[in-house]
Amino acid sequence: VLVLFKKNFFIYKFRDIYLCLNINDPIDRSVLLFDFYEDDQIKYLSNIFKKNKINYFFDIGANSGIYTLIVGKLFPDVKILSFEPIKATFLKLTKNISLNSNLKNIKEYNYGLSNKNLKLRMKSLIKNGFVQSGGFSVVKNNENLQNLHTEYALFKRTDDEFSIKNKTICLKIDVEGHEIFSLDGLNNIFKNNKIFLQIEIFPSNYDEVSKKLYDLNFKKTNQIDSDHYFMKN
Repeated sequence: VLVLFKKNFFIYKFRDIYLCLNINDPIDRSVLLFDFYEDDQIKYLSNIFKKNKINYFFDIGANSGIYTLIVGKLFPDVKILSFEPIKATFLKLTKNISLNSNLKNIKEYNYGLSNKNLKLRMKSLIKNGFVQSGGFSVVKNNENLQNLHTEYALFKRTDDEFSIKNKTICLKIDVEGHEIFSLDGLNNIFKNNKIFLQIEIFPSNYDEVSKKLYDLNFKKTNQIDSDHYFMKN
């Protein structure tokens, strides 16, 4: 009914943060209609912050910034670095950050994190004329792109951009199949710091990604749906 009457956008208070929501977006619709977004994951991640003195939070694949803003609100002493490569989604992220102007610990970046500095072609489904912001992934060679939205996005190698040592860092990685490339760009960050990691892993990538993490001396601590939790002292 709301879509029919073209009432698409709402300012909504969710978990004590303010969000600009579009009812055409599946993620926003879940928040707006059911007051729900990855509640179990956010609760588990928050407990990690409560039990450990976290210095940095990397939100890699931040989308509209729900994790960024919740962590920023709950833990104001943590430095939050929020990465979103898709231009329209990044504008939504910055809008949501501006709605929570009392949060001073957030820095947003309009690029993704990978193992090289380059531009990659991205794809997403189009449903009812709306590009699904939560489904963007990197186009693979010879992939059929019929009826898909595509655009190019900038990616950078994390170790080229950030030199952090002797800190405790929590990372949330949600990159829709690009997991191994994101991890490959974080080798120095992993080597020089204590790490807590929440990473969404596509089932087809699990063996490769988990082997990479075990080879880097990570230990798996939990799993919630497709999100896997690892730590490295």
